[in-house]
Parts: sequence; C-alpha cells; structure tokens
Amino acid sequence: MENLSSNQPQFAFRKEREFGEIISDTFSFFTQNYKSILNLFLKFVGPFILLSIFVTTYYQYKMGDVFSDITTFTDPDSAISAILGDSWIIILLFVVSIATNIVLYGTILHIIKSYIKNNGEILEKDISQGLKKDFWRLLGYLALTTIVGIVGFMLCFIPGIYLTVVLAPGIALLIMENESISEAFTKCFTLIKNNWWITFATFFVFGILIAILGFIFQLPAFVFSMVEGFTAIEQASDPNAVTGLYQNWVYLLFTAIGSLGQLFLSIFTVIMIVLVYFNLSEKQDFTGTYEQIDQIGN
Repeated sequence: MENLSSNQPQFAFRKEREFGEIISDTFSFFTQNYKSILNLFLKFVGPFILLSIFVTTYYQYKMGDVFSDITTFTDPDSAISAILGDSWIIILLFVVSIATNIVLYGTILHIIKSYIKNNGEILEKDISQGLKKDFWRLLGYLALTTIVGIVGFMLCFIPGIYLTVVLAPGIALLIMENESISEAFTKCFTLIKNNWWITFATFFVFGILIAILGFIFQLPAFVFSMVEGFTAIEQASDPNAVTGLYQNWVYLLFTAIGSLGQLFLSIFTVIMIVLVYFNLSEKQDFTGTYEQIDQIGN
C-alpha cells in the first residue's frame, strides 16, 4: 500500500525539534498520512479492538450481575466469591488488552519505519512482517519497563516518574534501530542524558492534551451515568437503581465508544514518542543532519 498522501512534502523524522514542534508535528504527520494510517490501523488493529470492546462490555455486564445482588453489599465473602467465579473474564480481558496495545504500538511504529525506509511511502507488507517479527520483543520490553516503573513508584513515587520518562522512547529505539530488549533498555539512559526535564515537559503537556480529548469521547457515558444517578436518588427504594447502570445497553454503548476513542488517541501518543526519540537521538548523533548533507552532495 502506498502512502495516499505522497503528494505532500516528505515528513522529516530525523531532526531536532523544540518542545512545541514535537506536539504540533505529531498531529501534522497524522493529517498528512491519515488515509494510509487509518486503513492500516483498521486492518491490523481493528479485529483486536472489536474483541477488546466486546470482552470489556461483557465484563461490565457481568459485574452488573454481581453488584445487583443485595448480598454483595452485606456479605464481603459472597462478593469475593462472585467475582472470583468470573475470574476467567478478568484474565481474558487482561490478555486481550495487552495484545491490543502491542499490535497497536507495533502497527504505528512500523508505519513510521516503513515511511522513513521508503521515502514517504507506507508499504503494507512492512507492517505485516514487522508485527510478526517484533510482537514478542515489544511485549518483553513493555513488560520489563512496566515492572521497573511499578517498583519505581513504590520507592517514594518520584523514581517511578523518572524511570517512566527515561524508558518511554525505548519502544521507538527497539523498532527503528532493531535493538534487543536489553540494548534498548540500556540506551534509553544514555539517550535521555541532559534532556530529562524537557522530555518530561513534553510528555506532561501532551498527556494533558490527550486526556482532554479523551474526556470528549468519555463524555456521553459520563453524562448518561450522571442522569441515571440522579434518577436513582429519586428511586432510592429500588436497590438495583444504581447497579443496573452496568447492564444498561445505552451506557455500555457509550463506554464502548469511549474505549474506542482512547485507542484511537493512542495513535498520536506513539507518533509523539517516536518524535521524542528522534529528537533525543539527533541531539547526540546528528544522523539526520548527516543525511541532509549527503543529499545536498548528491
């Protein structure tokens, strides 16, 4: 599949960017190539998203069953037993969520890698082959960094923030430079040297922006739950008035839309992380600068 926006000037990844440029260029790359990105996103990630939304909706519906039983609130042992009885759903939800995120990250990362390798064209075979080759490496790296981050947050919180910022560009390093998990993990600490604060600021501001956009997708479910909550207060004599929300198909539909919106916004998060990686790499290695000099010479 060729980049459907190939008439646009080629987007330069390997360059230094200021704080604001990283954020604005994240959206610029998407808007220049949105047709190719969305086509490939739906093809490779779409089935996982549908499965994820189905499992999440079913889990919420089953939790509605649990909490609709009045004994859940009066007998803690009964509540625990009911939840453990559906533990297979929780395990399935966990596995599907991880697989969805791995495929999502891998798809966007390989879209960008294909774009760079093919001078502005995105080839479907690159994404297909890349996902097969790198699925387990991405899983291993994300598992490792998640464990390290959790330990960091347990150690007085601040180390967790520091390590999260340091290790985030590693997924880009893993794919773009074809590094091993251990090499990507180690190089992140060298890459971030003297640039931790500006990288943290980029992640922080971008995170706020994505949270605001994400709330827009969550707004229908939030408004609906508020309306149902006020109605439940008026119907206080009905013990299922509040818990019945989790089995209301309108609410479940709205939460599914919210989940879909969050996954869509993850596209921009991955693009931003790649831009952060190339920005940090360029500050150290000047790879993009040398490439531009070679092109001028040619």
